[in-house]
Amino acid sequence: MFDYHNSQTFGIVKGVDTNYAFVTAIRQSIVEGSYNLNGQDPPSVVIGAGVAQRLGVDIEDKLELLRVYTPKRHNRSPMESPFTTRFINPAGIFAIQQEFDQEYMLSSLDFARELFQYEKEVSALEIRLDSTKNVKNIKTAISKIMGDNFVVKDRFQQDEAFMRLMNIEKWMSYAIVCLTLLLVSFNMIGALWMIVLDKNGTSPYLSQSD
Repeated sequence: MFDYHNSQTFGIVKGVDTNYAFVTAIRQSIVEGSYNLNGQDPPSVVIGAGVAQRLGVDIEDKLELLRVYTPKRHNRSPMESPFTTRFINPAGIFAIQQEFDQEYMLSSLDFARELFQYEKEVSALEIRLDSTKNVKNIKTAISKIMGDNFVVKDRFQQDEAFMRLMNIEKWMSYAIVCLTLLLVSFNMIGALWMIVLDKNGTSPYLSQSD
């Protein structure tokens, strides 16, 4: 859970290493502040635009820190708090994709490990390709190297829900356009039919003569 100036919301902390800025276009996606995960006291993070909006984050306010609550992996005593609490400095706000912006906060990998009580573990490895022509072959090769205990996904598979939504929106737009054209066609046919009837002297309209 995130807490900022008496506003709370839920989200996801994603720890990344120093290569993340070279693998993704995160620097170009910063809309306010800067991409800085090097702060130590307190740690610096960048947050999604949706998270920032819900919390009312002011990047210029350096005195107001953001508080993060996460469940402890190892709670040794019933008297201890079940949550790990850390104060962090929001250094920047990014806007990449609405679904991602609404949930994510990016931190350094070291901070995320300390926050979640991990030592050297990683949950995912992101790879950038110079060309998208051989994605399928590269994906197959990586799967063979990593084995069955790892799931390998390309960019479209990672955004499967978003792509499905975009596909639905595309077909809905197509259906609306077709319906509009159909209605226009009926109106044109009706207008032409009335013109033909009028020229033949069989107009259904009643006229009144003095």
